[in-house]
Amino acid sequence: MSNKNKDYAFTAYPNFIIKEVMPHIDGNTFKVLSLIVRKTLGHHKKYDRIALSQFEEKTGLSRNTVLKALKYLSEHQIIEKFDRGRINQYRVIMPKDSSHKEQKSSSPKDSTSSGSEPSGSIIEPASVHNLNTSSVQTLNTQKKPIKENEINTTTKEGELERVINTWNAKFDISVNRNDKDLMECILSAINEFSEEQLSQAMDGRLESSYYRKHKPELLHQPKAFFKFTDTIKNDLHRQSNQLLTHKEYASMITEKGYSGDDFEMIDVITDKGTEKRWKLMKQAPGV
Repeated sequence: MSNKNKDYAFTAYPNFIIKEVMPHIDGNTFKVLSLIVRKTLGHHKKYDRIALSQFEEKTGLSRNTVLKALKYLSEHQIIEKFDRGRINQYRVIMPKDSSHKEQKSSSPKDSTSSGSEPSGSIIEPASVHNLNTSSVQTLNTQKKPIKENEINTTTKEGELERVINTWNAKFDISVNRNDKDLMECILSAINEFSEEQLSQAMDGRLESSYYRKHKPELLHQPKAFFKFTDTIKNDLHRQSNQLLTHKEYASMITEKGYSGDDFEMIDVITDKGTEKRWKLMKQAPGV
C-alpha cells in the first residue's frame, strides 16, 4: 500500500536550502525564499514572475521587509532576480550553478537585475544588529540652495537614477522615463528634498492607511507623488503608531516574550538626524 497521502499537496524542497542556507538567514528571509521555491521548483519551473504584492500577501510581511529579504538573497547569490518591468522574475540558484562565471557589473539602471548567470551560491551568516545608541550618525538632510550653472550634471543624473530605482523597487507602477513631465517633476523633487527624505516619504506612503482607505488609486502613481511638494511633505511625516524606540523594543523582548525576528528595524529621519525605530510585525506569543 502506498505511503502517499493523496489528500495533501506537497512541494519539493531542496535539501541544500535546509542544510546550508536556513541556518544563516532569519525567519523573514526564509519565508521569502520559501515562496520563491514554491512558485518555481514547486511547479517544476526554473523561473517565475512574482509580484511584490504577492510576496506581501503570501508571507504576511511588509513590503520593506520583503525588499530587504530579496536584496539579501540576491547579494548572497541564493536567488537570481531578473528585472522584467512591473513584475520581476526569480529563480533559486541550485548548487550545480556554482560553475557559472561571476556576473559582470551592470549599469545603474540594471543594478536591480543580474542579467546573467551569477557565480556560486556563496552564503555568509546574516549580520546581527548590535545597536550602539550612543553613536547614532547625524545626517544633514537640508538642501542648500544652488545655482543652475553650478549643478554637476553627472551627479544629478546619478541621483535621478537612484531615486527612480528606489521608487520602482517599492511600488507596483514604475516610473516611465519617456514621460518628460514626470522626469521634470522628479528633478524638481530632488532639488527640494534629499534622497533620504524622498525614500522615507515613499515608505510613509506605503505604510499609511490613508491611501489604502481613501486614495488607493493614487498609492502607486509616481506622478501623484513627485508632482506635488505638499504631498511629499505629508508622506514624509506619515509614521506608523507602532514604531518603537530601542528602549521600547528591548522591553517587548525582555518582558513580553517577543524575539528579534518579530520586528522590522527602520531608519527614520528626524530633525536630529537618522534614528532607528522598530516595527512590530506580529501579535504577542500565544495570541
